[in-house]
Amino acid sequence: MASVNFMYRSTKDKSNLILRLLYRYDGTDYVFGAKTRIEVTKLYWTEQHNKRSKDIEITNQQTETNTELNKIENHVLQAFNSVNPDEVNKQWLNSQIN
Repeated sequence: MASVNFMYRSTKDKSNLILRLLYRYDGTDYVFGAKTRIEVTKLYWTEQHNKRSKDIEITNQQTETNTELNKIENHVLQAFNSVNPDEVNKQWLNSQIN
């Protein structure tokens, strides 16, 4: 069973989110990361993304971001389930995101 995490890994104020694919195969843990096309601000991701807000602009951004993240996560997990885990590597993950 694989899982997907999204992280903000930058020192800049605005950057793309990183997708991290984690899974275990034959008793070995594997982790692959790739940059997504979803660009957010550091303030939004760290302080506003997972919190309820009365500001409609923030709520709309949360909805848009979550929709895109769900699309990417579902696509990557479906592709992962249809391929042999031995074939998964960073290049494979990049091809699935783009």
